[in-house]
Amino acid sequence: MQAYADGVNAYLSTHDDLGLEFTVLGLTGARFKPEPWTIVNTLTWAKAMAWDLGSNMESELNRAAMIQKVGVDATLEVNPLYPADHPIILPKPALGFDAPRTRAAARTLDDLTAGGFDDLGSNNWVIGGSRTDTGKPYLANDPHLGIQMPSIWYEVGLHCETVTPDCPYDVTGFSFASAPGVIIGHNQRIAWGFTNVDPDVQDLYVENINPDNPNQYEVNGNWVDAQVIDEVIRIKGKIDPDPQHPERDLGTYDPNTAMTTLTLRVRITRHGPIINDVDDSAAKLSGSVNGVNMPTPSGLALRWTALEPSRTFAAILLLDKARNFDEFRDALREFDVPSQNVIYADLDGNIGYQMPGKVPLRAKGDGLLPAPGWGDEYEWLGYIPFDELPYSYNPPQGYIATANNAVVGPDYPHPITLEWDAGYRAQRIVNMIEGVDGKITKDYVAQMQGDALNLSAQEVMPHLAALSFDDPKLAGGLSYLKSWDFQQKTDSGPAALYNLFWAHLVADTFYDELAGAEDLWPDPGDQTMLAVRNLLGQPDNHWWDNVTTPDRKEKRDDILRQAFSEAYAEAEQRMGTNNASWEWGKLHLATFRNQTLGRSGVEPIEALFNRGPFSAPGGAALVDNTGWRIARPSDD
Repeated sequence: MQAYADGVNAYLSTHDDLGLEFTVLGLTGARFKPEPWTIVNTLTWAKAMAWDLGSNMESELNRAAMIQKVGVDATLEVNPLYPADHPIILPKPALGFDAPRTRAAARTLDDLTAGGFDDLGSNNWVIGGSRTDTGKPYLANDPHLGIQMPSIWYEVGLHCETVTPDCPYDVTGFSFASAPGVIIGHNQRIAWGFTNVDPDVQDLYVENINPDNPNQYEVNGNWVDAQVIDEVIRIKGKIDPDPQHPERDLGTYDPNTAMTTLTLRVRITRHGPIINDVDDSAAKLSGSVNGVNMPTPSGLALRWTALEPSRTFAAILLLDKARNFDEFRDALREFDVPSQNVIYADLDGNIGYQMPGKVPLRAKGDGLLPAPGWGDEYEWLGYIPFDELPYSYNPPQGYIATANNAVVGPDYPHPITLEWDAGYRAQRIVNMIEGVDGKITKDYVAQMQGDALNLSAQEVMPHLAALSFDDPKLAGGLSYLKSWDFQQKTDSGPAALYNLFWAHLVADTFYDELAGAEDLWPDPGDQTMLAVRNLLGQPDNHWWDNVTTPDRKEKRDDILRQAFSEAYAEAEQRMGTNNASWEWGKLHLATFRNQTLGRSGVEPIEALFNRGPFSAPGGAALVDNTGWRIARPSDD
């Protein structure tokens, strides 16, 4: 790591032209130059990726607010548990230990309110030689991190001129700028790939703050001093007042340097930092949470595995030189955060899987709602031991496929999470592997990665197709949609119409009861797909009724008709009255935004640094997972 830092700094010290971004910023009259790179900068990148891939804190806040808004039962309807008919990665995992495979019979309120809110997701699969044309494994990986400029991933190789014990690397794949070594790739003996497990590793604790001293909090009946750190942040220009938060400090502006100095006071409890001062959702939470009234004043503290020491980059360097499954697993013993589904293949034809990472064991609860922090009732007891984490080696089905779906079933002895991806992508991948008549080729694997079949639409369409419309235009539009092959390619007109219909269906079903709580509005992804699938079998469910029309009670078919009528009108407005010109790629666009000046608000600069928009195939919860969301009224 020091050698890597030395290399970065050697470049910085010998190059004046560090990129167009620095040139443009220099036109403001200020000189910008990066500070020297250090090992700490590399180590913290693992924390940044853990933050990017973690959603438990946000889902805890959303879930608590949703329960306050509509109650537990309605919250469960919007965010149902993992469906029994979708794939489990390891139905019978190897555990490496002998323990009774039972979970506690008692089910808490936490257990009944699962479901995430995000719509990013990655895929990987490894197919054993018994199913391939070469007799050797094929391993494919498609990590769907957010698109941006520059890319999060870049292709890289690390090759010793002569491989020796002192210089053991001959590895190719993909890495992050900042990280020595190859994160995803292959060496001369093995290959591996990652997708996010997203275990529940972030817990919020309600802290009772001393009304006479905001830097003290209660622990078992006593006031305890929080650790207080003043983070000094220097900002170019002035900070504009925020009308929504007039209490926020605007810092001290120095006109001589045109810089503002802002001091952010961070209070750290035994559970972690208080987040109320920097997170709007946390600041708004009040009243009864998880059956307990929040004290006044109170704070929400975040406990998170990534805020503890970790050795993730040591694991990466060990992985880069591993030569067999045992060394692969030994490398992953050091991989603490973010927990991943790591698949494996080797030249001898073996395939495998290992889930690494620190996953907490809790004294009480499943971590799905903020818990009281002033006692020890909800404390972490430690982590699932590595040898008790799921793994598999040469499974009998001859393949392993992961897509952020459930790793294990309910009989696994330790709680990992109840917030799995709903499993639509995983189901489609399994269907494509098992549906091959003959041997799988590398061209077929590439075809799989670009697959854009919408399984959810196949569940919804029979209910919509059963309806009739008196308006000839709508009747014709429905016939047009019935011809769809369910593939969301860029040139598909029916895909454009269906996704407009889907957006209106989600809005017309859920948004009326969640009025005034836009943050809780479901996005069009997999969790909402699962919720709608369940509701379609309940034509009189309360979610179908529009609470803003008290003179009538809408049912399922009323909302289906309404959503389709709205979608057809929007399709004509956006793409013209001739459906021969409709295309999904006219609505579904991807822009690669530069991370520094890509949102500068100056059109010529944005045009210089950004790329796109480009028409994009795929969509939410598809193997070609290019998610989108329904615009809020506040969106520009």
